[in-house]
Amino acid sequence: MTERLLNITLDTLMVADMHMHEEDIVFYQHPRKRILEEDGYQETEWCTASYDFWNNAVKEDSTVVFHLGDLLNDKAHIDTLGDLNGSIINLKGNHDISNSGKLKKKADIDQIKGCHFIQNGLVFELNNVPKMAHCVIMDIDGVRIMFTHYMIFGLSEDGFDMQKFGPTITFLQQLFEQMNCDINIHGHIHTNRYDDPRCRCVSFGQYYPDMRRFPTLREVIAPEYNTMNKFFTGKM
Repeated sequence: MTERLLNITLDTLMVADMHMHEEDIVFYQHPRKRILEEDGYQETEWCTASYDFWNNAVKEDSTVVFHLGDLLNDKAHIDTLGDLNGSIINLKGNHDISNSGKLKKKADIDQIKGCHFIQNGLVFELNNVPKMAHCVIMDIDGVRIMFTHYMIFGLSEDGFDMQKFGPTITFLQQLFEQMNCDINIHGHIHTNRYDDPRCRCVSFGQYYPDMRRFPTLREVIAPEYNTMNKFFTGKM
């Protein structure tokens, strides 16, 4: 299920952490509650609204969307993901279903597990990686990017993420250095802020001034991206 990785370009739309069918996400992610209120939804309508937000941001089924984890963790709703526009790649996060085959068969979504390196039109899978270490490394426009779900730099050693996912994050840090990557594009932290110049967060709600919009990869790798990305801070 890695074929779509070869379709990633500077025009690919980037997003993460949509948490489809997780109504309670609104109660500890206040920016989403604000967006719902502004657009006339009730705070209990995240499931409906999330599909609307997605399809308003992604107009065509041919548009490549790279979602960096935490798309869906309830297999009962796999079928409904077929209503999402776009040619979708999901890099597995810690709140994703494990059955990638069903996701492909029922919703035509390619879920990526493991670590992959793209070079010269070929996708190479790395061996001997930790179970939760999922990443894609590729060169585009002269920039070597590591795409992950987790932010891999700028985290406190005694913070929640390092305590829970420390071995996975440490492995990804080392791989980033070994592969001479330039930037880490990630999700997971939602609208929290951890300033590290190597990291670019594409979680839903991060992009300012239009929090409903999915930025292109061209926009995310631009030096000014992080300066446009500091609208909210708060607990995850």
